[in-house]
Amino acid sequence: MSGRNWEGEETSVFQSQIGRPFGFAGLHETWVSPDHQPIHTCTIITTEPNELIKPIHDRMPVMVPKEREAFWIDPDNQNQKDLLSILKPCPSEEWKCQRRPFLSEVYKG
Repeated sequence: MSGRNWEGEETSVFQSQIGRPFGFAGLHETWVSPDHQPIHTCTIITTEPNELIKPIHDRMPVMVPKEREAFWIDPDNQNQKDLLSILKPCPSEEWKCQRRPFLSEVYKG
């Protein structure tokens, strides 16, 4: 980690309080490189932070509500207004944050 001394630093650990798996909003694409090789790419979409995240970071991943997952991943879905309505911060009360000592031995490069 480029020689930085992480002693005394803390990290934030976020845990779901809803008791089930969750999905991030993402995009994927396969395109062809100049040398005609398929390139598979993906990204996680971020949005403004909710009240829990705001003191720590200026953005957060979009978590797709369980009831909207099928809608989000449907490749035939072209309803831009409804798709964009998913791209918002999740409710703060569904998450908890704990501050923990930074464990530099976990991040050895």
